[in-house]
Amino acid sequence: MKKYINHSYFYLAIFFSLLAGLEIPFNTITYSYIFYLISKKSISLIVPSVIVIILGYAAFAILGYIKSVVVNKNIYLINHKLKNNFLMSKMSHVTEEQEDFESGNLSFFLNDLKLLEDNYWRQIFSLLGSVIMTLGTLAYALYSNVYITIIF
Repeated sequence: MKKYINHSYFYLAIFFSLLAGLEIPFNTITYSYIFYLISKKSISLIVPSVIVIILGYAAFAILGYIKSVVVNKNIYLINHKLKNNFLMSKMSHVTEEQEDFESGNLSFFLNDLKLLEDNYWRQIFSLLGSVIMTLGTLAYALYSNVYITIIF
């Protein structure tokens, strides 16, 4: 499968998947900070904090969109190379007497590549984001309070 991967788009998709995975740790930190502001009654920090939090949410919304665009482009390039390679190899072996060439290979184009796309490529990038989300949330939880983190 390595020969079908466009490395620049693949690494870009990994990068944006990792960045988008930081959204939940960001949410955790902002909720914690809001409770800190409430408990310390820091009224002067509320407006700047809300502005920074809104900008953070906007940044993560943009990151999510960019991630989906890059992942979709990556999957398109992989499928395009797979289809070209498959067609070239099949067309070099086809003869006039061969029946059902089109219908026999149509399943590959319509079903198998879609399954590969949904069950493999999209899951890889989703898994990367989930790992970063878990590690980031765990790191912040351990930083905040080790004992409560161990209990939960």
